[in-house]
Amino acid sequence: PESVKNQLSIIKSDFEADELMVLTITGDYRTRIKSYELIAQEFAIN
Repeated sequence: PESVKNQLSIIKSDFEADELMVLTITGDYRTRIKSYELIAQEFAIN
């Protein structure tokens, strides 16, 4: 999650974006939800 946060922060900065949309491609629903939870935790999103 930390490396994802770093990469997303770089993209946000490079493009001067106010927000980012994230879509994770996984094999199943539970894994996708877990990936979003990890990203949210890293960015301290409730």
